[in-house]
Amino acid sequence: WQADPEIWGRHAPVLFPIVGRLKNDQYTYEGKSYTMKQHGFARNNEFELVSQAEDQLHFRLLPNDDIRKMYPFDFQMDIMYQLFQEEHEHGVKITYQIHNMGETTMPFSIGGHPGFSCPMVAGEELTYYDVVFEEKENLERHLLEGGLYNGETSPLLENEQIIPITPTLFDQDALVVHSPKSDTVSLVSRKSGHKLTVDISAFDFLGIWAKPGAPFVCIEPWLGLADYTDATGDIMEKTGVHLLLAGKRHTSSYAFKFANPS
Repeated sequence: WQADPEIWGRHAPVLFPIVGRLKNDQYTYEGKSYTMKQHGFARNNEFELVSQAEDQLHFRLLPNDDIRKMYPFDFQMDIMYQLFQEEHEHGVKITYQIHNMGETTMPFSIGGHPGFSCPMVAGEELTYYDVVFEEKENLERHLLEGGLYNGETSPLLENEQIIPITPTLFDQDALVVHSPKSDTVSLVSRKSGHKLTVDISAFDFLGIWAKPGAPFVCIEPWLGLADYTDATGDIMEKTGVHLLLAGKRHTSSYAFKFANPS
C-alpha cells in the first residue's frame, strides 16, 4: 500500500510498546500515570540504520527524552527486513528483537500492521478478494467500542476458512481474533489467482482491517491487544502484555510472500 494520505497515510507501522488503544490513553506503573496514544510510539519515531546489504536492512530504536515520558524503561528495539525468494514466490521476513537493557522487568507488546494494495492488479475489484485461513477455523470476532474491547464477541468462522471481502466488512472496525489454528492467512483474488500470504505462526492474535471501501487490506500479526473497557490501567496486568526480565531479549518474526498465478 502506497500510503495515500487522503485514505490512510501509512505503509506498515510497527506497534510498540502497545498494540491498540489504552483506556483513556493512559496506564499506570508503580503508582505513576503515563500517557500513550494508540499503538505506541515506535511508528512515529525515526529508527537508526544499523546495517544494509543487497537483501537486508537492520534498523534500531533507542529511547529519547520524549519516549521516556511515555515509557520509563531502558530498551533497544531492532527490526530486520530480509528479502527472500523460493520457486515462484518472493517476499519479506520481518524480525523484531526487543532487549530489556534496564534492571527491572519491562512490560511490552509488539505487532505488525502491514497494508497491502487490494485489488492487486488492474481490472479487478475489492469484492473479488477473500481472506483465506490455512485451516478450517472456529473463530469469534472480539468487538471494539471506541477502540477498546467491550467483552462481546460475534461468530466469524464456523469450521470455515474463507472471509469474503465486502464493502461493509470493516464497518465495525477491525476483525480481531484470538489464537487461530492456522499458521498462515492469505489474501486471494478469485479472478486472477494472485495471492499474498502472511505467516502469523509466532503471534497470539490477528487483526484484519481496512478503512471501509478503501483499496487496501491490512493483515496484522500481534503479540498484544488493546485494553478492555474494564481494564484497571496497571500495565503489568494488561491483557496480552509480555513481561521481559532485566537483561533478556525477545525475538519474534513474521513474513509475507507473493505468488503470481502460473
